[in-house]
Amino acid sequence: VSDPPLDLPPRLSRYGLSEVVNHLLGASPARPFDFLLDGELLRGSLGKALAARGLSGESTITLEYIELLAPPQPRGEALVPDWISSLALAAPGSSVASSNPVLSGCYDGAAYLWDASGVQA
Repeated sequence: VSDPPLDLPPRLSRYGLSEVVNHLLGASPARPFDFLLDGELLRGSLGKALAARGLSGESTITLEYIELLAPPQPRGEALVPDWISSLALAAPGSSVASSNPVLSGCYDGAAYLWDASGVQA
């Protein structure tokens, strides 16, 4: 965010650090962030993470921030009787490629043909 070091209280956790970054970025609306310390996600307070690494609150560290994204929402599901073990798509240029069929193989030994919208053919 900025080049000069910032003096942050060790009690800050992800939420408090997100408030600091949003303020420095001038972000509106505020967004949540995750933080990396030495390549590991920060879980808990900054002070606990420093203590786990044998560092004091006077240490200079580099925190990386990444925007926290919501988990993906499922759009639908295919009702098959067992786990899917393989998928096959039509080869480009084949006579059926324009309809984008998908062939799925399941661990129960059955194969199912699906159209591009996910409906079983």
